[in-house]
Amino acid sequence: MKSTLMTASLLILVLLSIVDYASVYAELIDSEISMERQWINACFNICMKISSDQKYCKSFCG
Repeated sequence: MKSTLMTASLLILVLLSIVDYASVYAELIDSEISMERQWINACFNICMKISSDQKYCKSFCG
């Protein structure tokens, strides 16, 4: 009984650490995507001020 309880507790701790790691990793990916969007928007805005060619700026900035 005691070993079953310890095994269950250990399993719960492992599962909680996996869920915690997954949520931190998801936040990291989300922040990277957000930073990439900010970079693309800034690039596009600067390009439009310089060239005013929307097609060129879209292809240049991604």
